Amino acid sequence: MGGIEKLRVLDLRTKQPGLKCDGGNLYLKTEANEAGDGFNRRWIFRFQLPGQKSRDMGLGSLDSIGLAKARELARQYRELLATGLDPIEHRHGRRAASAATIPMPDFDELANAYLAAHGPSWRNPIHAKNWRASLRAYASPVIGKLPVNLITTDHVLKVLQPHWAEKSNTMQRVRGRIESILNLATVRKFRHGDNPARWTGHLSELLARPSRLAPVEHHATLDYRTMNQFMADLRQRKGIVELALEFTILTCARSGETRGAVWSEIDFEEKTWTIPAVRMKARSEHTVPLSKAALAVLAKVRQITRNIGGPVAASDFIFPNDVTGGFTTYGKSIFAKQLSANAFIRLLRRMGRDDVTAHGMRSCFRDWVGEESHFPSDLAELALAHKVGNRVEQAYRRKTGFQKRRVLAEAWAAYCDKQITDAAVLAFGKR
Repeated sequence: MGGIEKLRVLDLRTKQPGLKCDGGNLYLKTEANEAGDGFNRRWIFRFQLPGQKSRDMGLGSLDSIGLAKARELARQYRELLATGLDPIEHRHGRRAASAATIPMPDFDELANAYLAAHGPSWRNPIHAKNWRASLRAYASPVIGKLPVNLITTDHVLKVLQPHWAEKSNTMQRVRGRIESILNLATVRKFRHGDNPARWTGHLSELLARPSRLAPVEHHATLDYRTMNQFMADLRQRKGIVELALEFTILTCARSGETRGAVWSEIDFEEKTWTIPAVRMKARSEHTVPLSKAALAVLAKVRQITRNIGGPVAASDFIFPNDVTGGFTTYGKSIFAKQLSANAFIRLLRRMGRDDVTAHGMRSCFRDWVGEESHFPSDLAELALAHKVGNRVEQAYRRKTGFQKRRVLAEAWAAYCDKQITDAAVLAFGKR
């Protein structure tokens, strides 16, 4: 057909960024995706009205609009051009007429719908709380009452730009949340065309890259050389929260794993704590060898809960909440809930240690392994429930690394109590 329909099916798989012309004003635009591991391809209708500049009209992604459909749309818009009509204005008019018959939600309403649909699938309820809080603080004052079909790039920039430099991590999350909500608007047919909150090839050209604005924020950790003093101070305080934090340190666990621990996960005969996959960050079951010190913590907390009695003693949680309001009912029975997400934060504050976090204790352990011992780094990563190597290597390490991790657990517990010599720690590397 001469200068039209030039593209072949093979051309649609291009990985070369840029434009490929099909003829008849139709182009396929290819650009790297945000993750950097693939490509986005979308159709462009490029046209120019008499006396005006050339303009690009997005027709949609190649994933949703195939070559034949794109050519049909291009043919329709060429017919409009032949009659002197602006294809973009014509499309806006049709969409406005269609939208007039559909109740159009505002951004806040659709955000609530998104959270209602996705919130129940999120492992941590705090995630949904953080979503709501960040949108309420930054997006709602600017676009909360705007109908979702009217939100433009300028609106999104008005949300992000005032805080982009000083709160880059937070604003990255806000941008992603706005993008997800506007994606829902497109799926629900409240919006059409490209998402104004998308990053690659759009906001990435308008905002500074976050990696160049602020360093990566890590959880505040404890200098491993002061761990014995910290542990001594912690053990001076008697209570369930204190024992929970000590157990977290000794087992190198995440705070949520400790707070959610139940007695059925403990095997006293094998001296292990098996955390089910559903409670692990990597969604893979993790078995922790329990040192003598960790087992002593369990004995202490069991005695404390029995002495308290009532809902606390009846709770399945190893470290139950023993404060007012920390109870739940099941039938006619009352049980203590698990410790709150802020329990360790409040404890560290009472200890005058706002400079460290419970999660940072994992880094403290990792620093000790690297600086003071000859334990292999891979063994430390396994103790932290990090994935090491490919799947075959991971399966092998699960079978062979556990007993070595038990030795590591005892060495770490002894170091925390300062009842170990450098020679004893270093001896492992000579075996």
